Amino acid sequence: MSKESDNLAKLARLAQIRSDLELKRFAAFRAHVTAVTTELQAHRDTLSDLYNRAESFSLEGARLANLDSGRLAQKINQLETELARLTPGFDQARHRAVQEFGRLQVLGSLSDSALQAGKKSPTI
Repeated sequence: MSKESDNLAKLARLAQIRSDLELKRFAAFRAHVTAVTTELQAHRDTLSDLYNRAESFSLEGARLANLDSGRLAQKINQLETELARLTPGFDQARHRAVQEFGRLQVLGSLSDSALQAGKKSPTI
């Protein structure tokens, strides 16, 4: 039984390494997606604030607002495209991280159970 518990412990350590790698990969994706989402929302808020103002526009103010809104709309479009490009990889990284973490939990539990069973059985 000791051989079996040793093998399970080795598999649990390997699963820990794989789980850590997948969690780091997911964390990097998450940080990138969060940064893009935050920047996107900031640009949307700025665009909204550009036209939601109490005072009326002068001709020059309207030209500047249109220039700014065009620039902001272009940046928003770029960020939405980048977010759409990142989403499949983000979802896949999240799935892999969950899968590896689950594998780690199962192997750790099996290893602990085998170790406990090995301690309880009398040696001859």
